[in-house]
Formats: sequence, structure tokens, C-alpha cells
Amino acid sequence: MPALPPITANAKPVANALSRFQPVAPKEKVTWYIPRMASGQALIALCKTHLLESMQTLPECVPDGPGLGQKALEDAAGFALSLPEYDGYFTWSLLVALTQDGKVEAIQPGKRNKKYRLS
Repeated sequence: MPALPPITANAKPVANALSRFQPVAPKEKVTWYIPRMASGQALIALCKTHLLESMQTLPECVPDGPGLGQKALEDAAGFALSLPEYDGYFTWSLLVALTQDGKVEAIQPGKRNKKYRLS
């Protein structure tokens, strides 16, 4: 294989011509269009807050009210994921966590079809 010719002064204009295509560091970092990603725990806290706020708008979920089932709360909060056979686990998990936090009360705790209301 023949050796490549050495770089000479003739190559300099080519290097300068290509240098205009090199990325240039911005003078200022642009972040206004890039949303900051929340951590997993922050997203869960946000979803819990959204579910609580949704429950506060429903008269059945007041502290002494009859409560609503998981599906009705899922629809009210807009948490339906459209996953056949698995839809509801997300909302159910949030309701269990909120029950453990003492913010939501599970009515009929021994039954399968529980109703939930605010504590």
C-alpha cells in the first residue's frame, strides 16, 4: 500500500474551509424549551397530588361521603392507560399509597370492590 503524502501548506485552506462546519459552543445555554425531568419519586408525588385534587372535586369523596370505586376515580383523574386487563393498577397503587399516608380512607376494607374517600 502506498504511503499517504505528507500534509503540506496546500492542505491549510481545506482545513480552514472545513472549520466553518465545526460546532460552535453557544454563548448562553438555552434551556427554556427543554423541560426538566422529574425523578420517579417526584412524579409519583405529582400523581398522588393530582388524584387528591381530583377527589376533592367529587362530592362522593368528601370525608363523610359514600366514596367512589377505583374505576370512577381513575376516570375522574384521567389515569386510564388503555391497557386491557392491566388498566387500573396504576390508580390502585396510588390509592393504596394514599391510604397508607392517611390521606385517603378505604371503605369496606375487607371487600374486593372498595370505595375510597378523603380522610
